[in-house]
Amino acid sequence: MSSEVRYGSRGHIGSWIAGDLARSRSRFERAYNIDNAFAESPGSLAVFDAIEGNTRDAERKSLTALKLDRECFSATLAQTLLLAAAGQEQNARHLFEKALPMPIGKDRKTIAEFIAHSSV
Repeated sequence: MSSEVRYGSRGHIGSWIAGDLARSRSRFERAYNIDNAFAESPGSLAVFDAIEGNTRDAERKSLTALKLDRECFSATLAQTLLLAAAGQEQNARHLFEKALPMPIGKDRKTIAEFIAHSSV
């Protein structure tokens, strides 16, 4: 597998942060088509589905991602969004706080570190 697919998720997550969801979704769909065993691909697609209100697809994709990698940040984020949409804000907040220290990318930085670095 190419390092672009395996470790390119930071750039795609950066697209989320920049608000370019269509571009980011397209990148994750491409990554999934190249390697469907890379957890961040179905996990990230689950986030898009959750944002768009496609609950069933979001649940299915987030569970697939967690089977591939139980520490998949994007799958956890998707589940957080699903919990919040279902009115379970306290559970969503707890899960989100649990996800913040999860490492992303090959440098093993956390999402909090990535966001802080991206905003500089």
